[in-house]
Amino acid sequence: MTNIPRALMRVSFLAFLVLSTAGCDQIREKVSDLINPKTPQQVLESANQKIANQKFKDALAEIESFGKADANLEGDFALAAAKSSFQVGENEKGYSYLTNALKAKAITTEQAMAEPLFEPVRTEMRFATILTQTSPTTLESKSATSEVNAGGGVSIKMNSSGGTEVRAGNVSVKLP
Repeated sequence: MTNIPRALMRVSFLAFLVLSTAGCDQIREKVSDLINPKTPQQVLESANQKIANQKFKDALAEIESFGKADANLEGDFALAAAKSSFQVGENEKGYSYLTNALKAKAITTEQAMAEPLFEPVRTEMRFATILTQTSPTTLESKSATSEVNAGGGVSIKMNSSGGTEVRAGNVSVKLP
């Protein structure tokens, strides 16, 4: 019976030492999370703060290590993860997260087209396809000069020179 309070005192003392040590922010954060776990809202706020500070790998790691968010925040988690994924070059993950964020209505197609953190993939056909939720084969089967209204405020115009223009609201991108 006396071993439990003694062990608890040791853990508390170690936690105090780690938390009081300057320059150990990540260790301090992990120990703090073990002692007092974060709510989904706190994790999302922390990840968004990391994104604002351009710590994309840290934000993505925090989101992915948290696990499944509650249904109300699922789209917001997916959006934050998509932003981070595209910035660190993990585009496959980014596309998956972007699809989930769009389905959860955490972002509109117009906002996605204008989002600066999606710049690395904005001119890729897959990005346009996800935004329009139209498969690439459907897009390619249209005539070379047609314009397709894909719904959700997104239109795709293919010209005779082989180029494609995707427009969402007042934002447009020309694809090769």
